[in-house]
Amino acid sequence: MHVVKVEYCKAQHLNAVHFSRRSRKAYANQFIPWALLCSIGLASLESKEEVKENVLLHSHRLTVNLAEEIKLPSPLALRLTTSTGQQFLLGAAHRPFVDASQAINFTARPSERSGVTLTVSYTGREPLFEFLEE
Repeated sequence: MHVVKVEYCKAQHLNAVHFSRRSRKAYANQFIPWALLCSIGLASLESKEEVKENVLLHSHRLTVNLAEEIKLPSPLALRLTTSTGQQFLLGAAHRPFVDASQAINFTARPSERSGVTLTVSYTGREPLFEFLEE
């Protein structure tokens, strides 16, 4: 699965989203003001599940290369679109929120990538939900 587009909004806009844990789908029944994140190349997404103290935890880590730093809302939510057109939701309107950090890279070698690396991570009880708009 290749993440070809990343969009973001304030997490509070997800208050009207219905989450179905059984089907791992999230349904939006009203407009959400998504803003496009201007990325360079494909985004990288790592997901894993682990059991800690008899609780299933999901961890997701999104890495996106940007041309420049961007002011992101806090708390933050993201919509990820894959090369097949599927959309996934990273974040929610409640705690735990996603953590986001930006690192500026100035390299000495022309073969290495310079720019800004945005890393968004989440660890909690929620899986990655497929996002559907009604």
